[in-house]
Amino acid sequence: MGMMHNVTSRFNSSFFFGVTVIGILAAINFATSFAVDHSFSASISNVNVTKFIKNSRYNWDEAELTFNLNGNFSDIFNWNVKLAFFYVELEYNALERNQITLWDKIIWRNQNTPINLNMIKEKGKYAVRTKKHNLKGATGTVKLKIEVTPIVGLIYKLESTPAFVRFPNDYS
Repeated sequence: MGMMHNVTSRFNSSFFFGVTVIGILAAINFATSFAVDHSFSASISNVNVTKFIKNSRYNWDEAELTFNLNGNFSDIFNWNVKLAFFYVELEYNALERNQITLWDKIIWRNQNTPINLNMIKEKGKYAVRTKKHNLKGATGTVKLKIEVTPIVGLIYKLESTPAFVRFPNDYS
């Protein structure tokens, strides 16, 4: 008559009630995160080529870059953000579109401190290497890109305004 008679049916009922409540709360968390403005203020400047060589052993061009990065990213982190993956990307065209990551960092949510980056003459973690000798005189754009991983929902991407860099015509 609708009564539960054994322990397994009571456990089953309690378990699926809890899963339903957690699912509803996750859906509310996901839906309310769309109302938040995900803007940030960041600037990349002074992108310079510090080393530009012709690697004859591997038959490619190789370069190292430095850049300045200033930004306040506190507005990105809200109740539904688990972490943010920050990376600086160089994009240039040399017969085809090329994208190279120069620097990256993972920042986890910390509700006690504001998230500020103030880097001056930061050397890229990764060198720029090509399969061909096509960096001479090439121009490119450098952008800060952010991939935000929420607790519940889809990963979304943000990016800053670009800075420009020109590779030298001669090797250093």
